Amino acid sequence: MDILKIKNVLYILIQYEDSSIVHTVPEVIELSYCNSSKTFQVTTLVDQRTLSYGDYDIEKVAQALYKILNSIEQKTT
Repeated sequence: MDILKIKNVLYILIQYEDSSIVHTVPEVIELSYCNSSKTFQVTTLVDQRTLSYGDYDIEKVAQALYKILNSIEQKTT
């Protein structure tokens, strides 16, 4: 997945009010966004490590997701 598509998903997530949304790539990552706290969380499901990103830090979240997803993609090809 390219960085622009990842950013688009993140921008869509912040449009939902009064909600918590979770996207999961099975056995890889879980991306969640909580509007009330304005926080993204990325959890790598292999090691259960969670990184939090606040204040609409879309650039950092997108970079983290890009690295994770592309490292998985490279391993499978």
